[in-house]
Amino acid sequence: MTEVATLLPSKSIATAGDTEVTAITTACLTERGFDPSGVKTATMHRPDADIAAVGVGEVLIARSNTPELVGRVSVFRGVPLGAVASDLTIRVWPGERLDADFLGYYLSYLFLTGYWRDNAGGASGTMKKITRTQLAGISVPVPDRDTQARVRRRLKSRLAMVDRLAMELDLEDSGIKALGPALLRQAFCGAL
Repeated sequence: MTEVATLLPSKSIATAGDTEVTAITTACLTERGFDPSGVKTATMHRPDADIAAVGVGEVLIARSNTPELVGRVSVFRGVPLGAVASDLTIRVWPGERLDADFLGYYLSYLFLTGYWRDNAGGASGTMKKITRTQLAGISVPVPDRDTQARVRRRLKSRLAMVDRLAMELDLEDSGIKALGPALLRQAFCGAL
């Protein structure tokens, strides 16, 4: 990967730092993209916070998590402004030849197919870790920019369709759950 992208530094969240920060947690990294509701307030030392500040377009990977969640990926879109990444997150800056979304989708493919679940290390069976060396050794396909843009548009369109279907299902589920109590009220009132 290091031929086409740069692994950026992350720093540990401090228990007694001099600067309050908005820290990106692995809860921010979801299959649907970056979820800013997963950030937390923490402290870091100012120099570490400056080094760990995340920029728009960085690809973030969950370095340490349960076997089911290690390797989750999201592209940071800039919200919340000034967020920092802890050392539980690997930061990747796509090079000139790579579109951030294309790289994010490719790394998400590795996550979704179980690559990291099967290859992450760690002494504990419940917490797995990806090393920067492992990530650096990943081979990333780099088609021309037009192909990357076409793949990005197609995947975004399909994911938007999935999001719409999920919202419709949630609405139906809510309606079904509300139906039970309404039927019981009708039955007890003799309205059936």
